[in-house]
Amino acid sequence: MSVRSTEYLESMLDEYNGKVNSLIGGDAAELMEACMNRGCILVMLGHQTSAMDDFETVLELAETMESEGRRPEGDTVFKALTTMGLALYAEGQEFLPALEAASAMVPSLGRNVGHFDRRSLTRTCLDCADALMDEGSYEHAAGFLRRVLEDTDGSMDRWSRNKHAEAMLMTAECGEMSGRESVAASVYTDTIAECKALMMDESLDNMDTVINAFMGRALCHNAMGDREAYVEDLMSGAEAIRAVHEAGGTYDRDTEAEVNNLIARELASMGRDAEAERYMLRSMTIGLEASAELNKTDFGDDDGDEGWE
Repeated sequence: MSVRSTEYLESMLDEYNGKVNSLIGGDAAELMEACMNRGCILVMLGHQTSAMDDFETVLELAETMESEGRRPEGDTVFKALTTMGLALYAEGQEFLPALEAASAMVPSLGRNVGHFDRRSLTRTCLDCADALMDEGSYEHAAGFLRRVLEDTDGSMDRWSRNKHAEAMLMTAECGEMSGRESVAASVYTDTIAECKALMMDESLDNMDTVINAFMGRALCHNAMGDREAYVEDLMSGAEAIRAVHEAGGTYDRDTEAEVNNLIARELASMGRDAEAERYMLRSMTIGLEASAELNKTDFGDDDGDEGWE
């Protein structure tokens, strides 16, 4: 963070300190809003403990308002919960209660959510879903992903289309990890179609999306006992990885070699020896290239006069 940005946030913190102090004992809704805003600034400044205190105050005030028969501003509570949860996740602390509570609020949020524009809400929902999936909370992750899919559905701009594909992939992964392979395979298929449409327009921002969709659908087919479809998807994934290299991109070479080796073994066991040999050779070549790249990194590429005599 630049010095100028820090100075600006510090000035905002001073402003909200004064505002919070002036509202203590006053209107709960206004104090809740001020505490939420100050908590967000504290997170950006790295003052996590103080930020958590502010977010806890927001939640306590919301409970107080509800007990009095008043309806707290849902957008403010949602912002506090998501910011709190993501900050705790980044610190490796317990974050599930905050993000799961936020997920439960998603269906009741309106089309225009205070404290967010459309893009920031999409990014927040994807980040929250990713954190929840990391802990196996797939149903709550799906709640955030549904909102992203709704908000980006039918959008024609490149950013929205890519986020739609990303949310579709994550939705499929949630289904797969929850043991619903048939449903997941269908969503993976839709994701692949979406990615291919983006590729036709040269608009796919991350080839990992289509690669992971092929690999995920392969695992679903394998779990459902469809070996032919399993191998075909692995092969499609391997070809997508090759396309990354041909376009000048990078992909983990060890993983690529492993995928090609797996394909070779599966094809050999199916009696497709000529194809198996091709993939085995490709796996070996990738392994040798990876070793050469590693050696080049370790020893440098010095063309000077110094060296072995």
